[in-house]
Amino acid sequence: MQKAAHHSRPKIGRFFGFAQVAIAVGAVGGLLLAPPAYGQLAFYPISSSADRELPRVIFQDDRRLVARTYFADGYVMQGARPPLFELLFEHGILVLAVPESGCTGATIGK
Repeated sequence: MQKAAHHSRPKIGRFFGFAQVAIAVGAVGGLLLAPPAYGQLAFYPISSSADRELPRVIFQDDRRLVARTYFADGYVMQGARPPLFELLFEHGILVLAVPESGCTGATIGK
């Protein structure tokens, strides 16, 4: 009688180990880029309709324009963040955190 080989068990273990590492790295990266409720925020349009909606959406609620982004026709704003779900799924606008010292693009003036 032959014993069944246990070749599949180490592969499954490696897969779950890799998956845990990937989730941890993604979570930390997501936290680093997660926009705060208030502060400097970069707004990027990710569709053609979002490109048209972007100025209307971001210039609400006393947000102040800080700069234009270097790429993707986005804006860096100072102020309160709108609900992320609404921005992404209803308007097609991606919002990222911007460090106070790491703003790129043309400065608009204060």
